[in-house]
Amino acid sequence: AAAAASLPARAQDALEEVVVPAQKRSQNLQEVPVAIAAFSGTTLAEAGAVQPIDLALLTPNLTTKNAVGNTAPIFALRGLSLNDFATNGTQPVGVYLDEVYLVNNSQLGFQMMDLQRVEILKGPQGTLYGRNTTAGAVNFITNKPTPMYDAGVSVTAGEWQLFGTEAYVNGELGDHLSGRFSIAAERQLKGFFTNDTTGQNWGQSRRVNWRGQLLWDLGGTHVLVNLHGGIDKSDDWYYKYIADASGLPLGAELAQLAASGNPDIFHGQHTISPQPYIDNLSNGLTVNVDHDYGAATLKSISAVESLNYARTEDYGSVPAPDGWNYYPGDLLQYSEELRLTSNGEHKVNWIVG
Repeated sequence: AAAAASLPARAQDALEEVVVPAQKRSQNLQEVPVAIAAFSGTTLAEAGAVQPIDLALLTPNLTTKNAVGNTAPIFALRGLSLNDFATNGTQPVGVYLDEVYLVNNSQLGFQMMDLQRVEILKGPQGTLYGRNTTAGAVNFITNKPTPMYDAGVSVTAGEWQLFGTEAYVNGELGDHLSGRFSIAAERQLKGFFTNDTTGQNWGQSRRVNWRGQLLWDLGGTHVLVNLHGGIDKSDDWYYKYIADASGLPLGAELAQLAASGNPDIFHGQHTISPQPYIDNLSNGLTVNVDHDYGAATLKSISAVESLNYARTEDYGSVPAPDGWNYYPGDLLQYSEELRLTSNGEHKVNWIVG
């Protein structure tokens, strides 16, 4: 009787199967011959991961940093990375959002909202992912529309008068048609930098991201349309205090100033206007079509991504305008992926694309 009573408890302790499409097909994680770290959207939310740069807190051998102050994240896997932020530079860690390659790190400041899973593939992935994956690849996979009506909202609050919210609504819109809309916003009213000249606080955040999806399920054929965008009008940071080894002549003196004033707050002495800021506007459209032929599935992923961005930095942090930089730019990206993948598990599985 005791053994029988313990069976339900043991069943509850059984490990859940983790299915990942790391090799462009759904497979059990334990059967994929790649070093992978996979996190569900729930796990990321519970860990407080808000932006892609937060993944380094959960992943061994992954480090991240912002290239310029509070923007343009850079990924490094197993020590391989790129220390640049220009639009014509691409890092050796390929980043994909719903299977669409994001060409530049300026596109990686989005909020991680309504995610199904994030996969981090370590080591060269050029066979299936193409160029710019010599260090590895990071896949962001969002929740897709389903016929079941569902909705949710969460609200968070934190230090420095930080408030955030995330919401989604999902359900059936008609015969064979489902839709899902997600939105996330973050507002930090008080920054954690102090301008010793004016007494103002810098480091406020103002971010909004949204995503609308429509899914037509026609049996053997699926059509998914994903329209998304975001706005980031946050303050930029005194990035020289984030990276102490800035190389500037006044670096050591300014670091001592910060330590002597308040070791818990970054300091600077900027007087010219405007204060360092970010002004990013992104939009994108992805059309994903797949058809099951029985023995194989044909899939097409067509995407266009645009980013209009501007960021400024005050790397001198002294009253004189000795270190004021302004980086504006426009990025427009078109991509198309077409592949034919064998269905099922056989001795020989193949992909042509």
